[in-house]
Amino acid sequence: MKMVTMRRSVLAVLALGLSADVLFSQSARPTPPPTRRDDVREVLHGVELVDPYRWLEDDKSPETRAWIDAQNRFTHAVLDGSPMRETIRQRLTALSRYDVQSAPLRRGDRYFVSRRRATDDLYIHYVREGSDGTDAVLLDPHALSPDHTVDVTLDDISQDGRVLVYGLRRGGEDETELHVRDVAKRTDLPDTLPRGLYRGVSLQPDGSGFYYSAQNRQTGIRVRYHAMGTPLEKDVEVFGAGYGPSQWIGADVAENGKHLLLTVQHGWARNEVFVQDLRSGPGAPVRTIVKDVLGISKHMGDAILRIFDLLEGKCQPTKFAAEEVLGLLNALFAEDKLPRSKAVLYERIEQKDQELADLRAKVSQLMAESKDDDDDFY
Repeated sequence: MKMVTMRRSVLAVLALGLSADVLFSQSARPTPPPTRRDDVREVLHGVELVDPYRWLEDDKSPETRAWIDAQNRFTHAVLDGSPMRETIRQRLTALSRYDVQSAPLRRGDRYFVSRRRATDDLYIHYVREGSDGTDAVLLDPHALSPDHTVDVTLDDISQDGRVLVYGLRRGGEDETELHVRDVAKRTDLPDTLPRGLYRGVSLQPDGSGFYYSAQNRQTGIRVRYHAMGTPLEKDVEVFGAGYGPSQWIGADVAENGKHLLLTVQHGWARNEVFVQDLRSGPGAPVRTIVKDVLGISKHMGDAILRIFDLLEGKCQPTKFAAEEVLGLLNALFAEDKLPRSKAVLYERIEQKDQELADLRAKVSQLMAESKDDDDDFY
């Protein structure tokens, strides 16, 4: 907190110096370029909204580019002549240049860490053989572009630490290229996914393949599987058909490699959960765990825990996928309305028939039986 306060104070002093030196010197201040107003009107949820600058959203139009150039010329005309500009630049550089390191990630007998020194523009990724080994450079993005505008993202590392999937991002764009690296040899494998929107990667524990969530801005996210050493046209679509661009879809392989957990996020209020048994092969059916349930938190696990808290007071169930739990949630949320209090929730329960009461009893029994059960869902 003290560091934040100090930085804010420094910035405030520097800004005041700039203001006193330039901004209040009206005789030397140029006139800002004009900005055209459109006053686009639209009605959303019964309310009329007026957007005077909608035309600026088209950042590739000649008019928008001309407006940006004019604004940049005005900005430089105001700031470039100030003797405080260099002082501010030096101070901000000093504040933003410091050593940063991630927490180490263990995979097999290897440890992976990302580090950016005060002299680096980008994070350099290292690997260590054993806890007492020496850090060795695994990926250094500085060599990928002379202006350091190509960066590296670590998307996933196999559980045995043999291979990793990383992305190349150029110029800060959303799209990346996916590459696979042999950790021991420090070389890339032939498997490469072209530039696109990738919203998650999950490797098989042994690195033999990986699931990836590929997004199309018009049709949405689809989960596909790529087996190492095979052409991309053979990648199989595993999940996502039927969902649109507004849903966020993810896929995660369990650490033991037995199951694939698939999630669908509808905004911030509702999630869906599915699972595929990977032991039955790539064509195994996808089983529904939670669907058409209006959650009360971002994560469905939190939503289930909160329902138990409301019903029983001090409940910590471990069997999230039990039919009794799903039946209870679906019954309570059948009207797509959230209970605003414990009293409202119990009132809704009382309005249901005997079947719901039986469900609640089964849930209580299930929780009592699984209290000391260490088996997890995976």
